[in-house]
Amino acid sequence: MGYGSYAGFAGGFAADGALWVKDWLNGAGPAVACFAFALYTVAVGGVRTLAHGFKPWEIDVPDFESPLQRANESLGHLPRRARNQIPSHRYGRMSISSVNAHKTIPSPLRPRIVFVAKFCGVMLGLYGVLALNQVNDRVVVPFTEVITHGAAGLLSIFESGVSAAGTVMRSTRFALDVRNGCNGIEAVILLAAAIFAFPATLRSRLIGISAASVAIELLNLVRLSSLFWLGEHNRRVFDFVHVAVWQTLIILAAISMFLLWSWKFAEKPLADSR
Repeated sequence: MGYGSYAGFAGGFAADGALWVKDWLNGAGPAVACFAFALYTVAVGGVRTLAHGFKPWEIDVPDFESPLQRANESLGHLPRRARNQIPSHRYGRMSISSVNAHKTIPSPLRPRIVFVAKFCGVMLGLYGVLALNQVNDRVVVPFTEVITHGAAGLLSIFESGVSAAGTVMRSTRFALDVRNGCNGIEAVILLAAAIFAFPATLRSRLIGISAASVAIELLNLVRLSSLFWLGEHNRRVFDFVHVAVWQTLIILAAISMFLLWSWKFAEKPLADSR
């Protein structure tokens, strides 16, 4: 393949990415950005507290006495002669305590850096795949059609005359086009990136991503059905609920799922395995 073919491929990829960014900004971009920030805050707080032996939802209060206490306890492994000599020398004891404390407590900076690197890498990689035109046409659009038909079927239980064609839900009074940003894929990607970045086994990660993806999409079916019903009866309320209420609920639901998963499946911190 010549340089012209490479340039054409790169140009097509850039054009697809630009169109996807435009759709993202016009759709659920701001809400997804808020979701990413909130999830990042919770996850980094969880990693930081795990480094000190706490759960993600506990308050992260620095403990300045435990390192020295653990270091003093470790002196019990020394010979009796050394134990008798070290306490009589204050500065020598403090020096050894500081060394043992440094070895006992891992720095919270490393897990934060590892989490951020993994989170950004997985998120950007998945978004890059999602930005490809072929992936959008062959995967995203068919998936969105399934979500649209599911929402129409759910709403038809309570209301007659609702149908779906492609990505459009319609009735005699209202029509709703489900576009990228409203199909729940972005929320699933961000949650999957956070779960992969969190310290856990591969099996636990796969369980968390699968269960959370199903839960988010089921919630999204309720979201689309309720928005369509509001669009039929009150357009002004529809705009407010679409932009403010449901986006916030999706964010809170995703963060709650992440917290529940981290409490259930996250690995035991090394600091506790002494």
